[in-house]
Amino acid sequence: MIKVGDETISAKKVLIATGSYPTYPKIPGAELGITSDDFFKLTIRPRRVLIIGAGYIALEFATSLAHLGSEQIHLCTRGKQVLTVFDSMLQDVAKDTLLKVGINLQLENAPTEIKKIGDDLEVTLTDVSAFLSHPILL
Repeated sequence: MIKVGDETISAKKVLIATGSYPTYPKIPGAELGITSDDFFKLTIRPRRVLIIGAGYIALEFATSLAHLGSEQIHLCTRGKQVLTVFDSMLQDVAKDTLLKVGINLQLENAPTEIKKIGDDLEVTLTDVSAFLSHPILL
């Protein structure tokens, strides 16, 4: 039984999901990006975005930005798949959906360094570099 304000909620089982907190990857220049928490402080929609991560929050931001009209969205991962802790069928559906909405998947292409170049950021991946206006680090 849980009491929320004046209301009492009861059930056979109660799940309390306290959440977690975002962290920066351990790469030079990571502090130049923003976390998923900082995303909600943006005052303009970023035109070009790099999202680092393969979890459901990374995918949620990628698809949201695609539907809001961001022009270039890159999602880079260390591994071969997105949603790595989920069932492989769900992983495949998620990957297909990301591609259908225009997200450029950079699988097995993790960032190694981020540098500020003028107003842009240069993000060096394991095999390419990209210039982005507002990268998001998840």
